[in-house]
Formats: sequence, structure tokens, C-alpha cells
Amino acid sequence: MSYSQLIDRNLTKAFKLLGDISSLATFIKKPDTTFNFSTRSVKSSTTETLEIPVVVMGVKKTSKDRNVKGLQIIFKTSALGDSELYDTVIVDGINYKLGNYLSNDGYLSSVEIFKEN
Repeated sequence: MSYSQLIDRNLTKAFKLLGDISSLATFIKKPDTTFNFSTRSVKSSTTETLEIPVVVMGVKKTSKDRNVKGLQIIFKTSALGDSELYDTVIVDGINYKLGNYLSNDGYLSSVEIFKEN
């Protein structure tokens, strides 16, 4: 067994052991829109979602962005796949927009998410 498989299995186990400390987040893919030139119509794809466990690390509000609530979440990198496909995440029933990735070591990803108040 390789070390990467061992780390991956232990991360899965760790998120299960966190229990109520972790939250189930729903990541929503960006809509895929195509244009049909013969009918001159726009067609959007159906919304695809993915639920993965995340840990909310903290809430951040700055004085210059009074209307923006920010959270930092950590999740298993392999659970999400290509992060460029997603633009919205729902945590505890609240919609957030994905922000900048703070870190990604190949196993765990830390990302900022934002909600306008």
C-alpha cells in the first residue's frame, strides 16, 4: 500500500470521526450554457450537485466589507475533484460563493467562501 492511499483512507476515517464537528456541504456546478445557431436559442444544462463533508474553521467579517460574511472551510481534495467546475456551496442551509483557495496540498483543501448580507 502506498503512502498516498494510506493518507487518503485515514482522511476519510477522520472526517467520519469528526461527527457533528463537520458539516455536510453541497457544492453546485456552474451551469453549462450552449447556443444553438440554427434555432437561435440558449440551452442551459441541469444543475448538478455534490455533497461532501467539510469543517468550518471560522467566520471572518472585515470593517471594509461590512456586507460580506466569509467562512473558511476545509475538505478532502479528492472528494471534490476539479474545483473550477463549482461556483456555489451550501453550508448549514446558507448559500455561499466560492472564493480563493488558501491551501491545497493534494489531500486537504482550504477555501474561503462568501455570502453577502
